[in-house]
Amino acid sequence: YNKHMGFVLFISWWYGTGWINSFKAIGVRALSMAKFFSLAILLRTLFEPWKQITTYVGPNTPIGDRFRVWFDNIFSRLFGFVIRSTVFWVGTFASLLTILYGVILAIIWPIVPILPIIFVATAFGVLII
Repeated sequence: YNKHMGFVLFISWWYGTGWINSFKAIGVRALSMAKFFSLAILLRTLFEPWKQITTYVGPNTPIGDRFRVWFDNIFSRLFGFVIRSTVFWVGTFASLLTILYGVILAIIWPIVPILPIIFVATAFGVLII
């Protein structure tokens, strides 16, 4: 076993498998965020009544009560739409931020191993950024 072999293995992993995995992680994190916010379910149930609160009337219900029930049911659907669409857009924004964060990490991935050298050189005035 060569004492420099660990360094060579690290560098080959960092610029090979590690870097590829950093790109793969972007999709995994974005999917995880979408699942956390249940984006597919929110879209599927966008116009459903809020908490499934609906009122039913019988065939002999007076017209005034029918209108009140109709209004209550419409309001429940409207309220459900507002809440679900708000959560959907927040979740979409969070997913997009997660993707952006992942892309930035993947882009700076190659320079991370040399950052300590750059920081030390800058601290001692050898390198001016």
